[in-house]
Amino acid sequence: YISRVNTSPWGYGKVLYVDHPNGYTSVYAHLSAFNDTITSFYTGAQYKAQQYILDLYPGSSKLPVKKGDVIGYSGNTGLSMGPHLHFEIRKTKTEEPVNPLLFGFDVKDNIAPTLKGVRVYRFQSEREQGYCDKSHVVTGSGGNYRLKSGSQVNVSGTKDDLFGIAIHGIDRLTGSPGICGIYHVKLFVDEELIFEQKTEKLSFYTNRYMNAHTDYEVFRKQRQHYHRSFKLLNNQLDIYPHAPNNGLFHLPDNEWHAIRYEVNDVAGNRSDLSFQLKRSDAGRMEAPETGTLFRADSENHLETSGFQVFMPPGCIYYDIDVDFQTLAKANGCLTSTYRLHKKDVPVQSYYELRIKADLDSSIQDKALIVRVDNGRIVSSQGGTYTNGWMVTETRTFGDFAITTDTKAPVISPVNIYSGKNMAYNTEIAFKASDNLAGVDEFNCYIDDEWVLMEYDPKRNKFFVRFDDIDVSKGTHQLVFEVIDGVGNRAEWTGSFAR
Repeated sequence: YISRVNTSPWGYGKVLYVDHPNGYTSVYAHLSAFNDTITSFYTGAQYKAQQYILDLYPGSSKLPVKKGDVIGYSGNTGLSMGPHLHFEIRKTKTEEPVNPLLFGFDVKDNIAPTLKGVRVYRFQSEREQGYCDKSHVVTGSGGNYRLKSGSQVNVSGTKDDLFGIAIHGIDRLTGSPGICGIYHVKLFVDEELIFEQKTEKLSFYTNRYMNAHTDYEVFRKQRQHYHRSFKLLNNQLDIYPHAPNNGLFHLPDNEWHAIRYEVNDVAGNRSDLSFQLKRSDAGRMEAPETGTLFRADSENHLETSGFQVFMPPGCIYYDIDVDFQTLAKANGCLTSTYRLHKKDVPVQSYYELRIKADLDSSIQDKALIVRVDNGRIVSSQGGTYTNGWMVTETRTFGDFAITTDTKAPVISPVNIYSGKNMAYNTEIAFKASDNLAGVDEFNCYIDDEWVLMEYDPKRNKFFVRFDDIDVSKGTHQLVFEVIDGVGNRAEWTGSFAR
């Protein structure tokens, strides 16, 4: 039966969830439309609530389905980068997505994973991120890979240091242009298995920890997927069946040690990479000269006269010497810019951020905290004004300041003007933009009756199809309103004929 129906301009767009008797739920996302029965049920609820975005759980008896039924049509709604069907299988009770290739679908795959690079990290403590200054390119094909620069890697460090390795690789299916992630990885040091990764399932409660599993900074800057074959201090992913010492190891002598990777896909195709690793003596790395120490497993506070941070335990993946600076006021801002560490360092969960400002009562409800990059406002972080402080929650590092948004959204008709005969049009369409706080609410009324309007943010298009509404012949009054995140409102009013 259809257990959940949802529509959103973001995320999965139009999506259906089907509960099956065997304890699994199948998910179909980014749909262009539902079938007629589901559409009738869902749009009825949207009209009752007068909301486009609506998350419904119909129950087991409302929308039964059987094998062979058409339940929807693939599309490009939500945050989709092109027309396709996003398909998942989840455990119904836990909502954990399970690798669908484990369910015996007739998907051809005789291509071994492609390996592209390795990185070696040096640690002075298990509590840190690890240091790595270069990537080693991997070359090969058909499951056999080697380092492009030769078979040996020399790293600097002391006998007390720990080391970890990450691998960059992808997988493909036969006849498909799409790229898949790595499924099963084993890392051996001197033929001892020290780390194993197997991606059979992921929890939505923990999947953001992928930012700890991959080298986040390398991905942000180079779009390369380096899978760490070691666990950072606060990595809660349950995809590591074997990880003694969290995959970190010593190189106690100055001898060559054998490193070997086995990388398998679900179909059993395997790729191998072997090289040798040796440590050369080096001194201890210098500790950072600046920063306030934030610990991954405890509460962290940073308080100045104009800026405050209150971070619960588990927000960061490793201990960080946080770089905090007060910078010049950015253009369009009311306060100095406050730099809280580096934007390329990931944050797992939301923390409270406060900036002090003496705001006149006339603008307090229009104020918001913004992210700044190179002295320019780039995004809103929201917030409310309380007792002389703007307060918000965020889960990023970066540069922050306060500004106000007093400008209403701008509405631009696409195919209508007041008095137009729309008899030959299939829809009414508008565009709308907002300078900062973003579109928060939109409504369309025809002859003072609310009508369901859709929103496609990729095309910045708000539209209502005539086939979906009951509009008689004659002249009708139309009102389209858009409200941004701080309550600024814009309205287009006019008439049209049919």
